[in-house]
Amino acid sequence: MATATTGTLSFIFDEVTSAVVFESFFEGPFLLPMLYRVQGTGMRRERTSSLGGLGKFQQKTETAAASEGDVTQQFQKTYTQKEFALRLPISRMVVDFEEWGFLQNVGMQIGDSARYTMEDDAMGLFRDAFTGATYTAEDGLSICNNAHLNVDGGNSQDNLLTAAFSMGSVKAAHIAHRKITNFGGLRLSVNPDELLVPVDLEEDAWETVRSAMRPDTA
Repeated sequence: MATATTGTLSFIFDEVTSAVVFESFFEGPFLLPMLYRVQGTGMRRERTSSLGGLGKFQQKTETAAASEGDVTQQFQKTYTQKEFALRLPISRMVVDFEEWGFLQNVGMQIGDSARYTMEDDAMGLFRDAFTGATYTAEDGLSICNNAHLNVDGGNSQDNLLTAAFSMGSVKAAHIAHRKITNFGGLRLSVNPDELLVPVDLEEDAWETVRSAMRPDTA
């Protein structure tokens, strides 16, 4: 009886390794769903644009016509789907001698690498939120910027704070975001509920958000 090889029963090895890859990929929690509202798509490219605020309703008499609001298109953003892949060639000798343990380990490594790639790419938005090196807002500026503009160049928004991490700076950031307004200058319902910190500040962050009292005073 001939030895099962990639040439005779390639689908067996492909399926076994693929099964291990997917099992390893979905093992453990993901940060991605915690930070993004993920939506599926079947399109190669998508374009979106935000709209300026309409302003408040205006009082009118019973027979008078309603006042008209202006809808202003803001900056347009285009999303293009990308493909990711990683290849690890396996010699025929490995398959011929039925090195199943090695093949399973390869599958685990590929799955781990896929999960890490997805998580790392998702965190790229936050890593360069202040520089805009990779990801930018719809106005072409960095995500965190002190001069976000509307299409008419007015009513600029500032969501950039540069103070070192502390109880006071967290408080200042929360207050500043609660005061962000829309195109028409009306207050938006923005209530920050996530705190992202590097590993060096993890303990300080836990102290800030979990303390029953003020952690920065006696």
